[in-house]
Amino acid sequence: MNVSIEMEGRSVSHKAFMVVLANASKYGTGAVINPHGDLYDGLFEVVIVRRLALSELFKMIFKPQPFDPKKIQLYQANAVTITTARAVHFQVDGEYLGKVKQVNAIMLKGQLNLIVPQSVLPENEMANA
Repeated sequence: MNVSIEMEGRSVSHKAFMVVLANASKYGTGAVINPHGDLYDGLFEVVIVRRLALSELFKMIFKPQPFDPKKIQLYQANAVTITTARAVHFQVDGEYLGKVKQVNAIMLKGQLNLIVPQSVLPENEMANA
């Protein structure tokens, strides 16, 4: 698919097999889609899979390593608009939402508050609890 991506004053266009917006580093299956993922940095990564290659799948599933930029490119952003030339299949966290031509996403840092026992907090977080 042909995609145009607007993010924070810059624009890129690519032919892509798949575009992923990821905050965490892994899918629920454990496959690494975003080696630079940091849940606390207020940014998500735009992962553009230009070509699905066996070598890159191996890195995602078995041995996390930097991706080949000719096959997979990463950009960081806190807001993004993705536009495609034609409607394409779209899903959010595994839920199929149909075909769309545009997706807008904004990172809302610190919007999810959790209540957990102190015994499960990392040591650096206990001081803030």
